[in-house]
Amino acid sequence: MKILVMLCLILNLACASAVRAAEQQLSVSKSVYTLAQLLESALAQNEAVSSARSRAEAMVWAVKQSKAFQNPRGRFSLGRKTVESAEGSLFEAEISQPIFFPGKKKIRTRLAELDAEASRHRQSKIESDVAQEVAELAYDHAIFQKKLDFAEKRLQRMTLVKSYLQGHVFASPQKQAERSVVEYRLMDLSAEKIKAESELVKIRERIGVLVNIEGNSEIDVQVPWLAGTRAVNEDQWKAGILAKNPDLLEQKLSVLAAKAQNSLDFREAWPDVEATLFVGQESAGEMEKTAGGGLSMPLPVFNRNRSGAARSGLNARAEAELLALEEKKLSAGIKILLMEIRASRELVRLYPMSLISSLEKDVGAAESEFRKGRADLLIYLELEDEVAETYDHCLEAQKSLADSLTHLFTMAGDKDFSPELVQY
Repeated sequence: MKILVMLCLILNLACASAVRAAEQQLSVSKSVYTLAQLLESALAQNEAVSSARSRAEAMVWAVKQSKAFQNPRGRFSLGRKTVESAEGSLFEAEISQPIFFPGKKKIRTRLAELDAEASRHRQSKIESDVAQEVAELAYDHAIFQKKLDFAEKRLQRMTLVKSYLQGHVFASPQKQAERSVVEYRLMDLSAEKIKAESELVKIRERIGVLVNIEGNSEIDVQVPWLAGTRAVNEDQWKAGILAKNPDLLEQKLSVLAAKAQNSLDFREAWPDVEATLFVGQESAGEMEKTAGGGLSMPLPVFNRNRSGAARSGLNARAEAELLALEEKKLSAGIKILLMEIRASRELVRLYPMSLISSLEKDVGAAESEFRKGRADLLIYLELEDEVAETYDHCLEAQKSLADSLTHLFTMAGDKDFSPELVQY
C-alpha cells in the first residue's frame, strides 16, 4: 500500500511539473510590458489624450483669431442721373471700417487666452487621469497574476494531499473529517483560480482600451514592488499640489474669465463705431464731385446691457465661491491621502514582498513533514491557510500604497511618475 501511495505521489508531481513547464513555455510567448512602457504608450496613443491635445491646439488658433481686425466693408455703384432736360452718369464709392470700442478687443483676446490656458489644464487633467488608471490596472494585473499563480500552487499541493489521503482507508470520524476539509479546500481554491483568471481577462481588456493592446492577447505586466522605506515630504507635496493641481488651476482661470467677461459686459453698453470714407461724381448738367467721411454708431438709449453686466457679475462671484470650495476640498483630500500613504507604508513594511519567498519555504517544509508523517494534517492545513492570508496581505499592502502614491502624483499633475514611484 505504501508503494502504491508513493507511486501516486510521484505521478502527481510529474504531472504538476509538466504543467508548470507548459505554463513557462507559454509565458515566453507573452508580450512583456513595464509600467513605464504602458504609461508612455497610453499618453502617446490614447484617444482621450489625443482629443484633449487637439482641443488645446485648436484654442491656440482661437487666440490668434481673436486678435484679428474686422474686415472693412465696401460699396460701389454706377448709374444714370437726369436733372430736368440734362442727363448724365452717376458714380459712387464708399468704404467703411468697424472699430471696436476701446478695450473690447483686448478683453476678448484675454478671454480667448484664458480659455486656451484652461484647455491645456484640461488636457493635463485627462493625461493624469489616464496615467492613474493605467498604473492602477498595471498593479491589478500584476497582483492578480500572482494570486493566480499562488492559487495554482495551492491547488497542486492540495491535490497531492488528496492523493495521499486516497491511498489510506480512514475509518475514524476525525480522518473522514480531514478528507472532507481537503475536498472543500480544493473547491475553494478552484473558485479562487477561476475568479483570478476572470479578473485578469477584464483587466487586460481595460488596459487594451487605454494603450491600444488587443484585449485577448497574453501580456505580462511588470511593476515596481514598493518597500515603503521613503517617507513623503508632506509640506512639500501640499504646496506642490496646491500650485499645480489641474482642476484647481482651471477653476482659478474660470474666476479670471468671469471677471473679464463682466468687464466686457460693462463696455458693451458703449457701442462700436464705424468709420466711413466716400467719393462720388455726377455729370448731369454741370460736373459735380463729392468726397468725405464720417462715423456712425448705435445710440445707447434703450439698451445699455445693464442686465448682462449684472448677470456676469453674479457669475464671477459664483466662480470665486467655487474656487474657495475647491481649495477646501483639495486641502482635505491631500490630508486624507497623506494619512492613507502613512498607513500603507506601515503595512508594506509589515508585509514586505520579500516575505513571500519565506512563506513558500515554510509551507513547503510543512508539506514535506506531513508526507513523512511527522506533522498533523490539520496543523498543516492551518499553516497553509495562514500563509495564504499573509500572502494576500502582502499584495493588498502593495496595491494600497501604489494606488495612494499614484493618486498623489497625478494630483500634482505628474504623468510620468514611474521613475519616482520606484523610490518609495
